[in-house]
Amino acid sequence: MARILLLFVIVVAVTGKHHPKFPKSDESDPLKKAVACSSEQDQLRNQFIEKSRCGEPKEVFVDLKHTSSYLQVVPSSVWVKRCVGLCNFGPPGSQCIAIKTRMEAIPVCIVFVELIPIQRYLFVLDISLTQLFICSRLRNPIVRVYNLKTEKETCTTYEVEVHESCGCCTTSPRDCVAPRVFNPRKCSCQCPNMDDRRKCLSKRNQNMRWNRSKCECEKRRTFWS
Repeated sequence: MARILLLFVIVVAVTGKHHPKFPKSDESDPLKKAVACSSEQDQLRNQFIEKSRCGEPKEVFVDLKHTSSYLQVVPSSVWVKRCVGLCNFGPPGSQCIAIKTRMEAIPVCIVFVELIPIQRYLFVLDISLTQLFICSRLRNPIVRVYNLKTEKETCTTYEVEVHESCGCCTTSPRDCVAPRVFNPRKCSCQCPNMDDRRKCLSKRNQNMRWNRSKCECEKRRTFWS
């Protein structure tokens, strides 16, 4: 009986360690013991909030991916300025988005990801070993192909979007359904053909109306009683 009781106590102690009713240890909980705020803590917190606020574009790591699974872009990632940050002082539901953008061409080279023996590539591409170069040591060897005429690497560019100015908006480009497009200056979805809209509004006397969802001029419906 004593052995059974001892075994029961051990089982309860082991299982009770992870029971949801038991308090978690400090190692698993990032929040430490709550204490009264001091002026120094308020100052440090405000500094972190200011750094995290949506303002000037910040550099983030962006992946450069090829559409083909057996081709890889080198470099595979670059630092690019993007709009990220908090919009705590904006309207509810605001997001940090780009108000002004531009496209930048990143010089890259495209390489084959060696998933089969090099001899198979030699057979398919009909080139010799002297025209191949190991780009880097990864889990899967990468083969860089040279231009046969110039005996140099064939390079290209990869266009990435760079954000130049940011703002807090309740509407994002993902919220705009075609044909409407996002207007970052007004933080709203609008029709791109504004000239057609002006022409349509001038035809109000002809029983015409502008459909903001379809971005087209249509005849006004008449409901007879």
